[in-house]
This record gives sequence, structure tokens and C-alpha cells, in this order.
Amino acid sequence: MSDDDELLRTMKRTGGRALLGLAGVLVIAPFMLHFSINGLDYIKLCGGALACVLALAAIASSFRSRGGRAQTVGLAVLVLAGGGFHLATSGAVGGLSLGGGSEDDARAWLEERGGEILSLAPDQDGSGYEYTIWRDGARCTGTLHISRGLTETSTSHVETCGGRATDDQFRRECALGSASSCQELGLRIADTNPAEALAYFRRGCERNLAPACTNAAVTLQHMGHDDEAITMSQRACDMGDPIGCGNLGLFLLHMEGRVISPELAQQAKTYLELACAGGHHISCGKLAWEVSFGRVLEHDEVRARSLFDGACEAHVFSSCADLAILVRGGRGGPPDDARALMLATRACEGGHFPLSCRMQGELEEARGPGFNLAAVDAFKTACALEEVSRDVAGACVQAGLHLYGRADPKPLQEIAALWTRACDRDDADGCRNMGVIHRDGELGPPEADTTISFFQRACNLGYEPACRERGVIPPR
Repeated sequence: MSDDDELLRTMKRTGGRALLGLAGVLVIAPFMLHFSINGLDYIKLCGGALACVLALAAIASSFRSRGGRAQTVGLAVLVLAGGGFHLATSGAVGGLSLGGGSEDDARAWLEERGGEILSLAPDQDGSGYEYTIWRDGARCTGTLHISRGLTETSTSHVETCGGRATDDQFRRECALGSASSCQELGLRIADTNPAEALAYFRRGCERNLAPACTNAAVTLQHMGHDDEAITMSQRACDMGDPIGCGNLGLFLLHMEGRVISPELAQQAKTYLELACAGGHHISCGKLAWEVSFGRVLEHDEVRARSLFDGACEAHVFSSCADLAILVRGGRGGPPDDARALMLATRACEGGHFPLSCRMQGELEEARGPGFNLAAVDAFKTACALEEVSRDVAGACVQAGLHLYGRADPKPLQEIAALWTRACDRDDADGCRNMGVIHRDGELGPPEADTTISFFQRACNLGYEPACRERGVIPPR
């Protein structure tokens, strides 16, 4: 063998080792240096890739020489392992896409997030999926793209909820098996066609949608079908719907024409407690009312205060109104006018309860003599509400008296409107006061017929001084 041949083999062996040496440096460097952008470590990526290329080149070189092949290959394998590790942990390999997910992958992803899938189909360009889904009581539409990598699967989606579908869309979806669409369609037509709405609620209930059972129960109860309403509410409650449990308790307590046994009363109480524990704050308030103002369950006003308080904090304003009555009257605890005023104000402003607005005015009025604008405003609010009854009409009288006695100048037209509204709601004081200001000519020249008419009405409502002023005998 010539010296030239020996020199060539030596160069091949040393060249392979040189490649491995450089590759080794590239494997070691990423353990000490890092340069990342958007989660991708470029030192690991480049160092690992170049190390692998150099290791493969060293292996190829070793097969062209006769000496040191095993040693070179062994070292190259170690370098390949190190380079592969850096590639795997650089953030690039996991992101390499192996293609989009299947329709089953898309369905599984949607089901994992919860909701009732109405439709799922490939989008127009075939790169993802379009879907419609009911989620948390809202109808949502969106697009979904799934990319499967070597070590991870990534998803991206755009979703819009609350879009308004047509009745025909809901009918088609209901016919195809969507319980939520049956329920939504029933809600849309409940006021105009309760019988048809009931049919849709039943279909939703048959498909195990608890709120549909609850709505079916309420519709049946309004139609006078108490037994069926109880059955539907029981089914909703059994499926875990707290509203269904609360309605069931109330239905059992207030069934017309039935004697409520102690056992049935206790059962009703249990259902109300289930609903309250399930987070239905209205049922907490209903339970509190039953154990403080009701006629069936044993009263426990201490507990009622606690239940009303929790419901009031959850913005059940009727509970604020009821709690104000207990607190003002010292029932279930010490009386506290300051707290009662806060509760009555909250119920008046949030729930527009006339009795609460009147109580607010009375408590404001009790804070001190003189013209109290807050009291007047509260009385006027109570008077202006649509549901004003004879029990609350006194607020109209009180507002007018404040303005008549303490405002300067007197807003006589406003006062007359307040007292007329009270009189129209059978408040004798309102009628008598209107008779007085007409008799005294405060609204213009006295009109005998108008004056007599107001005094006569006050007299008929049981206010004796008006009878004497009118000159008639009190009713017996």
C-alpha cells in the first residue's frame, strides 16, 4: 500500500471525528444558551438539526474507511440522540402538522365543552368544520379547525352566541331531535298559543331536557291541570332542575280543593329546601315566606330572616320587601328601622313593589319633622306604580299631604292628581280631601256637584266626617 493511500484513510478517519466533534459542540450549546420567539427555541432547533446532519455525515464517512468505524458510529448515535432531544423540546416538532382532525375529533371536542350539538359539517374549503350548538341556554354557531401534530393537537375556533333563529328553523331542529330547539320554540309561542307550546315542551321533556319539563309543568298548572303539573315538576326535579323542585314544593302546598296533610306539607318543604340548596334563590325566598307568612308550614321567623337575606343579596327583590317587614316589626330578631329602610329602598328601586315604596316613605318620614323630599319621592313612586291597590293608595294621600302642608307654593294640580288617584282606588281619605279642596275653591270656583260627589264617595267608603259634610247618614 502506498503512502498516499494510507494518508487518505487517515484523513477520512480524522474527518469523521472532526464532524462528530463539531456536532458534540452543537449538542452541548443548547443546554447553556436559549433564544426563543413565540415558544420556539431557535438554538435548540438549529443546533439539534445541524448536530444530526453532522452525525449522519460522520457515519457515512466511517463506512468509507476501514479503521475506527465502530467507535465513530457509537459516538454518532449519541450525538443523534442529543440532537433529537433538542428538536423534540424546541417547540417545533409538536407543531408539525399531520393534517386536520376528523369529524369525530370535532364532535368529541364540542361534546367535551358541553352543550347540545344541532349540526356539524365540513366548511366550504374543507379545512375545518361549521357547527351549531345549544350551550348554557344560548344558540351558538361557529367554525372549528383541528391540527394534529406529532406530540400535540391544536384547535382554533370562532363562535357567536345569541343569534336569533326563525321559528321554522327551530321546528326543523326540534323534528330532528333537538330538545333545546323544542324548548325555545315553546317559549316563543307560549303567550299566544299555550296549547302548542305545551306540545313542544313535552317533546323537549321526553328528550330529558329538565327545563322543558319545568315549563310544561307551569303551562299545565296555568291550564288547571294540577295533577299533570305535579308529575312534570317531579320529573324535572328528579333530573336535577332546582326550579322544578321549587315549583313542585309550591304546587303541593297550594293545590286547590285538597287538604294539606302534615306529611304532604313536610314533603313540599323538602322540595323547596332542595331547590334552595341547588342555588335557586327565588325558592329560598318562597320557603322563607312560607315559614313566616304562610298558613301551612310551621313558622320559623329566625330562619326566614336568614333565607330572605340570602335571596335579597341575590337580587330577589321580593325577598328584600318581605325581610323589611320582618325587620321593621321585630319578627325573628330585634327591630331595626335603619336596616328596614335600606331593605325597603332596595325593594322599591329594584323590584318596584308598591308596599315597599310606601314603607320607605313612612320610614323616611319618621326620621324627623319638616319637609322630607325623600319621603315624598318614595310615596309618589308607590302611587305611580300600576299595581297600586287600596292598601297602597294611602301613599298617594301621604305624598299629597306633604306637598299641601309643607311645600311653598303648593303644587295644587299635582296634589289633586295624587288624591284623585287615591280616590279612584277606593281610598276614603283621598276622596274626602278632593271634596275639601273643591269646596274651598282651591282649584277654581267651587263646584257643588263635584264637591258633593267626592264627599259622597268618601262616605260610602266608611269615612263618617265626609258623611256629615255631605249631609247624609252613614251606611249601616
